[in-house]
Amino acid sequence: MFNKEEDKKDCMAGFQHLAFIPARRGSKELPFKNRLFFDYTADFIDLEGFFDQVIVSTDDEVIVEKSLKRNYTIHHRPRKLCGGKIAIKRVFQSAINDLNINPKSYLWLFYLPIIYKDARDFRDAKRIVERNKIRSLCTF
Repeated sequence: MFNKEEDKKDCMAGFQHLAFIPARRGSKELPFKNRLFFDYTADFIDLEGFFDQVIVSTDDEVIVEKSLKRNYTIHHRPRKLCGGKIAIKRVFQSAINDLNINPKSYLWLFYLPIIYKDARDFRDAKRIVERNKIRSLCTF
């Protein structure tokens, strides 16, 4: 017999929610802005508590140190992906390949300069993704 709830659980089995923080060293507008905003975003992610893993993609040793203190996974961003005009999709692809990220994982992108974050928005988005088996969701 078809059981929608059981099928949904089977479909979601193995899914993980991974927070992804791109934090390259270079910045033209505000030097070292990612260093300035890192702790704010990291505190938010840690408080939210529903992420199975936090991945930081960086070429900045200060960000690496801060990340390791929080037991985050480091993606050592290749130099060719550190320019200001590099698409975030290429950074995602590099991290997915380099870290062997499970294709069933949800990657949650956290741009450090976007300061406003409301926990309710993230919990609502997580419920929508899981309830409706959505593969991609973009919101700010």
